[in-house]
Amino acid sequence: MEKIRYLKSSWLVLCDKNFTIIKDGFVVFDDKIIDFGDQNRLQKLYKSKKFVHLGANSVLMPGLVNPHIHLEFAANISTLQYGSFTLWLKTVLKYRDELIDKIDTSGIDKQLDDILKSGTTSIGAISSYGLDMNSCIKSKLKVTYFIEAIGQDISKIDELFENFQKKLKKALSFKSKNFTPAVAIHSPYSTGLSLIEKCLKIAKEKNLPVTAHFLESYDEKQWLEHNSGVMAEFFLEFFNKNRSSITADKFLELFKDIKILSFVHCCYASKSQLDYIIKQKAMIVHCPKSNMLLGGKLLDIKDMNNISLGTDGLSSNDSLNMFDELKMALFMHQNIELETKARVLLYMATNMASKTLGQNTGQIKVGHKADLISFDIENKHIQNLATNIILQEKEIKDIYIDGKKII
Repeated sequence: MEKIRYLKSSWLVLCDKNFTIIKDGFVVFDDKIIDFGDQNRLQKLYKSKKFVHLGANSVLMPGLVNPHIHLEFAANISTLQYGSFTLWLKTVLKYRDELIDKIDTSGIDKQLDDILKSGTTSIGAISSYGLDMNSCIKSKLKVTYFIEAIGQDISKIDELFENFQKKLKKALSFKSKNFTPAVAIHSPYSTGLSLIEKCLKIAKEKNLPVTAHFLESYDEKQWLEHNSGVMAEFFLEFFNKNRSSITADKFLELFKDIKILSFVHCCYASKSQLDYIIKQKAMIVHCPKSNMLLGGKLLDIKDMNNISLGTDGLSSNDSLNMFDELKMALFMHQNIELETKARVLLYMATNMASKTLGQNTGQIKVGHKADLISFDIENKHIQNLATNIILQEKEIKDIYIDGKKII
């Protein structure tokens, strides 16, 4: 039987749709949330229990969820060139092997440990090579582990698919409550149609979560929809191709009937494509820092209710800390009142990010998993709590995953 915990905090942040904040909030949980509310009701209801106070200026909220992260490019610091998506892609091809050779288990373990200590309790890890699998299996984090399919050389499709199956079989053998195997299709410009169809067939048969990059850049859009632009030059130079093997719309149609589905970036998706994604009941993962570094544009998050927040990997970001991503997003996005924007972003990084991975976390709600973090906020008379949760540098004091105290 799980140990039941009784906690109280200065501010209990539920991360529900209304972004409810309970002053002097109380919460009761074992591996799941049993009850929560204000001091008057819970102290009366649990009068025989002693609630542990987390501190005079304490915040208790759901752990952050990072639904899109690449761990295998941690060696990149200044090797890859930013500013243009296709230029960046060229340097990825040029230095990929060199960067991958530098990765070892200890480096990936450190990334995962740093991610946990920064307040993230769940991640969606995209794995191209399987080099991070063992680290993710043993991590204290909850990991949805996406085996990535990539490549479009017709002569190598069988080999690529066999390699995909081998890695997926291994991941499935380690499936547990905190390690969920899943499928990633890299993108419509980089993955052959027959390979996509083969991998999605398995995903549907095994009811696995699926994710894919989609219209991250203007270059990609021009190539997929018009067979033109700098990416057309790139494909002619590197792959001797002058036409895309699939259109953006056709790519979206391939994902029909996937139950847990997300598309990453979507910065250049049209309204009809965004509407189609909504119709599919799919989520969109927004990675603003990565988009800016690669010369893209910000996704319009206003009035959209299927968007979560992620970091992408160190190949296109300087940090895997979700609070860093939240802070930059707070400054980047315009035309939304500040505190409202902060609440929307925190909601995206908890509730919506959890939904993206098909998890029952990301919100303080009865029956949801007790994945929680606590920290202190300066000034007990604080205004704009959501804004200051994002802005203030903080040390995470307590981390609970499935109700167990991890830190």
